[in-house]
Amino acid sequence: MLGESQETWLNNGLLASRAAWQVLAQQIMVAPYVTIGADGARVSMDQWAGYPSAQRRLVESLHERAPGRGVVLTGDIHSSWVNDLRVDFSRPESAAVATEFAGMSMTSGGSGADGFTGTAAETMRANNPHLAWHNARRGYVLCDVTPGEWRSAYRTVEYVETPGATIRTAAQFVVQAGRPGVQPV
Repeated sequence: MLGESQETWLNNGLLASRAAWQVLAQQIMVAPYVTIGADGARVSMDQWAGYPSAQRRLVESLHERAPGRGVVLTGDIHSSWVNDLRVDFSRPESAAVATEFAGMSMTSGGSGADGFTGTAAETMRANNPHLAWHNARRGYVLCDVTPGEWRSAYRTVEYVETPGATIRTAAQFVVQAGRPGVQPV
């Protein structure tokens, strides 16, 4: 996903920075979204999970060079996701090393929906234990960042086809500085 010189640049920047938070803003989801088909587990080849060696190096770099202060902001997915990033996603018991907040589009794809329910939601969670939350409504993510904590509020609307939709906070999350892993608010 990154060329060798880009990866070196990123690693050096993470190591040199003393900022309270190390924020990677990019366009494709870092955490895998695993579905199970007749032929076994599947991940999207259009996301970092399609490139597992690069994905692991990225998350390892956040863990080693920005411990307890890594946040990834992701877009271009048309739905909302909150994920704890792990060096080895195949070990769900392993500790989170950073958090990913993936934001939705405001109008692409119609009004969307609140997300999976029932058996589909249970299956999604079972296959993706790093997933803290998912929603497919339209809206945006509002981040409130201090040196001590990172708060993200997912603001959504029920419809986009006509004017006048009320905006609401669908979910809120917090990450405490020095303690990787997202918590609902």
